Amino acid sequence: MSDLYTMQDPTTQYPVPKFKKQPQRAPGLAKSMIPKPDHGETSYRGSGRLRNRKALVTGGDSGIGRATAIAFAREGADVAINYFPDEARARAIIKADDTVPAVSAASIVAKVARDNYMHEASKQYPHYGFEKHVGYGTSLHMAMLKAYGVSDIHRKSFRPIRVMLGLSA
Repeated sequence: MSDLYTMQDPTTQYPVPKFKKQPQRAPGLAKSMIPKPDHGETSYRGSGRLRNRKALVTGGDSGIGRATAIAFAREGADVAINYFPDEARARAIIKADDTVPAVSAASIVAKVARDNYMHEASKQYPHYGFEKHVGYGTSLHMAMLKAYGVSDIHRKSFRPIRVMLGLSA
């Protein structure tokens, strides 16, 4: 990249490894790829940034899900992996948490973990009322944001936060 300020095509701006054409259609199985993908099994070294945290990784048996599960574990998190064992039958399901028991269970686990996180955050930021609204965009939460501003744990991708910070909505 020669000039940081001139618009460039990101598909041609960086070096690209010269891999042979893959012998299968995407998405493929890692065991059939040439060269074998590195999900971090030997190359990734964690530093404990997720110690005492829990993570639920969906699709953790392959691809980016596998790399994510390995990275989270190497960073010290307790990792639960959820995947569909028969890839040929895998499909997207709209509102799966309403109709698929395993997804419903994962949603409950995620909500409980998030609520627990928000209760812990309320100890560090007691004036925000996290223990009451647990991070949902309630009128109380919005009032606390107006009164105290954005904290370092607020999601900068949440539209009201972006507006408060003067970022593009």
